[in-house]
Amino acid sequence: MTYRLLHSGFDQFDIAFQGAPSFEVLEQLREAKEQARITGEPTLAAIGPQKIKMHVAENGKKGGYAFSCDTGPTGEHWWFKDNNDQSQWNIMVSVHSKSLLCKSLAQIMGGLREALDDLECRIGSESVSRIDFAMDFLTPDFEPCPELFITHPRTKIKVHWSKKKDDDDQPSAVLSGRQCESVTIGKMPGRQVIVYDKRRDSLDKGKFFWFRVWDLDPKDTTLQIWRVELRAGKDHLKDSWNLRSFDQVFAQIGGVFEESLEKIRYVLPDQLDTNVSRQQVHPIWAEAKKIASEALAQHKADITPDDIREIDRQKCIDTYIQQIMGNSAGLAAALGYDDATMCKKLSEYVARELEKRLKFHDKSFWRSFQRARDRLHFQNPDV
Repeated sequence: MTYRLLHSGFDQFDIAFQGAPSFEVLEQLREAKEQARITGEPTLAAIGPQKIKMHVAENGKKGGYAFSCDTGPTGEHWWFKDNNDQSQWNIMVSVHSKSLLCKSLAQIMGGLREALDDLECRIGSESVSRIDFAMDFLTPDFEPCPELFITHPRTKIKVHWSKKKDDDDQPSAVLSGRQCESVTIGKMPGRQVIVYDKRRDSLDKGKFFWFRVWDLDPKDTTLQIWRVELRAGKDHLKDSWNLRSFDQVFAQIGGVFEESLEKIRYVLPDQLDTNVSRQQVHPIWAEAKKIASEALAQHKADITPDDIREIDRQKCIDTYIQQIMGNSAGLAAALGYDDATMCKKLSEYVARELEKRLKFHDKSFWRSFQRARDRLHFQNPDV
């Protein structure tokens, strides 16, 4: 059985910075947060001398981060503590997975450093707190079996379900009916490997851009797409590999993930050799090891930021059109239109009502329009 690779690349990147923004930037963040508290929705604010557009939320983040900011689907999520002491770790950034599709890791880090300068952040040290690498395979007739995961090549282990908090390498699974959706081995912030049904996950979460990346039809129910995802948390990077800074992680992350695929393996069923260290790995695991070794050496973007924005924008348009159609059906019924004249009468009535309200400057409409334009700024950044 062969498994065709559809995509490989970094899927999550989180990094913390020792340092602090300027007093002026902190004050701008306070004002934007207060506005978000008043309106009950994130405020679109232009932060710093370079006026970086961010959605600033009314809430912060556990760990003392007072400000939660987002630079859009192809950007990052930023958290800041309300603290100007540059000796403290006051800044945390999590790069969105869409951004990691559009740009290389080096480009992203360059962009983060530029943004820190633009936000007048005085930075000391940095520490990578998480990095994930994912591989998506077209996998006909595949479903992972938790018992076939071997968590140590030199030890005979009877794989079993476990809830022991101190046993990091015991498999856990998520089940839907009788079908296995995912198998997870390990826990964060250590080392973790997860195999899961990416097609189902993408549909359930409305992440339709993945089908553009894969060049596949989301309506094709015959497709089976499984993801092998390798995760390295801050404890694993620091304690096992002595890696902290971006440059250190960037230089050695290939070895980190190659070791993960050696320490945690997925083997073929019904093998006679009881020595697990000699058992043959499953073809999908052999392919994952090969792809990880090659792809980590030179990673290329699969999709452009404009592609991402267009997909998100079209999804938003489709949602509003569905809402309009549903409301129009109710309006036509309330107006007492019959089937024969409904189409013509309804369109004329709606056009007339819209024109009247726009002509006389319905304030509630324009307030809603501005809120929506701010909310969707990153789908139409030039507007």
